[in-house]
Amino acid sequence: KQKFHPTQQVVDQAKVAKAAKIQEKACGRCHLDDGKDGKDDTPVMASQWLEYLQIQMALYESGKRKMPDKMAEKVKELSKEDLDALMHFYAAQK
Repeated sequence: KQKFHPTQQVVDQAKVAKAAKIQEKACGRCHLDDGKDGKDDTPVMASQWLEYLQIQMALYESGKRKMPDKMAEKVKELSKEDLDALMHFYAAQK
């Protein structure tokens, strides 16, 4: 419910480009408009700090944070490299 505040941060542009197709196929049904909006209770991912995204994914992967079932279905199909690219993609969105 907070206002969107775009960030300025350094991301790997090759990873951003790689993840554009991954996001559309794996994440775009819930993380709408390249993560700038969310379906139902899905959070905005666009322009989140890269380190924050990495910490949250590590918590999901370790089981310290429960991943939503619909997200887990999609994430299990992705490699570590795909997930890393997605975090760069979302961090880069304005």
